[in-house]
Amino acid sequence: MIARYHSRLRRDAESVDVTAFLSLMVILIPFLLISTVLSQLAIIDLQVAQGESQAADVSDPLGLQLVVRSTVIELDHQQRQQPLLIDRAQGEKAWQLLAQQLLELKQRYPQSTAATVLLESQVSYEVLIRVVDLVRLQSSTLGSEPVAASASAQQQPLFPDLTLGEVSTRSAAGKGSP
Repeated sequence: MIARYHSRLRRDAESVDVTAFLSLMVILIPFLLISTVLSQLAIIDLQVAQGESQAADVSDPLGLQLVVRSTVIELDHQQRQQPLLIDRAQGEKAWQLLAQQLLELKQRYPQSTAATVLLESQVSYEVLIRVVDLVRLQSSTLGSEPVAASASAQQQPLFPDLTLGEVSTRSAAGKGSP
């Protein structure tokens, strides 16, 4: 009886045929690779500022400069007597004010494309990215969400020619202070 059981087990043990599966994979993998839309890499061309004295290009009529400090953002340009200080502690309201000011400057100086962003060393990377996004692209809607995070179809370039640099950690003061 045991011999009959073993012979029956050998007879029922069938091999798995993977030929059809392999054929499917040979056809499916190249098809998926060819038809896949790869994500596009966007590279931002930034220049490095040599120091605070090289804040704005001489040929640029606006000379926009943003100094991002740990507590405030100083928005300055050649036609301003004193920089506009935006308190970062206001949260979303501060970002909306900055976006509104940048949009107004772009409307007054449509030919201007350059801006200088100077940062203190302790400013976080997220704040840097948010400032760069606001300076480069402006959404047509100013809602409660971040301005640069809206749909790209509604965005228009503001100041795409950016220069990044580091600023000393002195207190936020006007133009004339050392």
